[in-house]
Amino acid sequence: MAASAKQAPAVSQVPRKVWLPAQASAGPAEAHDVLRTAAFYMGLALIFVKFSLLQEILGYLLGFNAGVLYVFGIPALLGVIVAGGVPRTLQGHPSRFWLAFGFWLAMTIPFSSWQGGSFHEVFGYWKGDLPMMFVVGGLAVSWKECRLLMKTIGLASLVNLMSTRAFAQSDTGRLAWDFHGSISNANDLAAHLLLVLSFLLFVVHTSKSLVQRVVLFLIWGYGMIIVIRTGSRGGLLAIAVCCLFALLRGTKRQRAMLFVIIPVGIMAALMFVPSDVLKRIGAFSTSSTSRASAQDGQGVELEAEESKVARQDILSKAIEYAIQNPVFGVGAGQFGNYEGTHNLLPGATHGYWHNVHNSFLAPFVEAGVIGGLLHLSAYIFGFVLLNRTFRKAKLRPDCRDIQTATFYAMMAWVGFSVAIFFLNFSYTWYGPAFGGMSVSIWQAAEYEFVHRSSRAVAAA
Repeated sequence: MAASAKQAPAVSQVPRKVWLPAQASAGPAEAHDVLRTAAFYMGLALIFVKFSLLQEILGYLLGFNAGVLYVFGIPALLGVIVAGGVPRTLQGHPSRFWLAFGFWLAMTIPFSSWQGGSFHEVFGYWKGDLPMMFVVGGLAVSWKECRLLMKTIGLASLVNLMSTRAFAQSDTGRLAWDFHGSISNANDLAAHLLLVLSFLLFVVHTSKSLVQRVVLFLIWGYGMIIVIRTGSRGGLLAIAVCCLFALLRGTKRQRAMLFVIIPVGIMAALMFVPSDVLKRIGAFSTSSTSRASAQDGQGVELEAEESKVARQDILSKAIEYAIQNPVFGVGAGQFGNYEGTHNLLPGATHGYWHNVHNSFLAPFVEAGVIGGLLHLSAYIFGFVLLNRTFRKAKLRPDCRDIQTATFYAMMAWVGFSVAIFFLNFSYTWYGPAFGGMSVSIWQAAEYEFVHRSSRAVAAA
């Protein structure tokens, strides 16, 4: 009786009337729908293929497109349409921004500096990237399904790590896959791994088997060593920001673990990461010593400095072209061509012919101010939606599982966003998929907030 008396005030603080998205209250009923459930598992398979990059790996091994994405993608998308997943996905602001961004990209094609190239870029976005938003956001309805979604991404990281082990080459000391696809270089590999490894950590946290938790945690540690071995300075900065995020938002237990992981990780990096890679990561300025070492064939610092100077030049040109073309930009995916023909390097008749190397600036210069703001807003509102759910769950002792899931989802996106700040990921499926995930987690969590409160009140 005493325990019940203590719990009653806490339950009474939970509002009886909580606003729900229109489809959220239908979650459990829809979960028993055979067609939607079948489509959900096809969607899970598609998500696994996408995040594991299995399609690209099979294409490399077989020498042709195996069509795995079509096998799972077509049934999943049909399920989204039939089960009402499209309107459900568009109930969240992130999804609306991603859809608006796609429409705006299409509108900019006639004004592109190369219309054919922009058409190809925008068509690819609508064909293979934007649909991931509806698969992730429209099929995962219940909280159990959202957890399965996150665990699927975490388990996909195991394929990534095995693929890195099998296909990575390190001629310069930096690990990178020896075939080109969506992960075309070491920096891209680091960003992708940072995203999926955060979800693997979620699997570790929620596993009920001690042996499984230990094994997966060791695999996660191996994955972080791989990230450092890519020599990506953006990846290292992303790791630092993730640690800061965990210190600010993590539980006492998570913060305590962090103080153990950081020194162990530093020692592991010193032991297993080649010295040339560590030099490159730490090379933020060039000295006379580094120039001298370059003459001896060991110009790691000089190579890093040259890369930094080139990126700074490209960044300044991107800002200049964005100001000159504020409405429609230079065309989706066309900055490299535009810069190459309009910028003259000393002693040359052309520019760098490189992309912007900044996933958030590229839409501003290639799709104008409106395109850039839509793209940036989609990222921001996706995080805001998760953060709102996290803060709400943190106040509820009966919603610790929701707090944990949103914590790892936010950490994954924080690390990934920092990493791609220096990369070209503007028109990829990662952003729409995250937007859909934030909406599905938000809707499922809102349903749980209300119904867990109802059960607590009934029990009291």
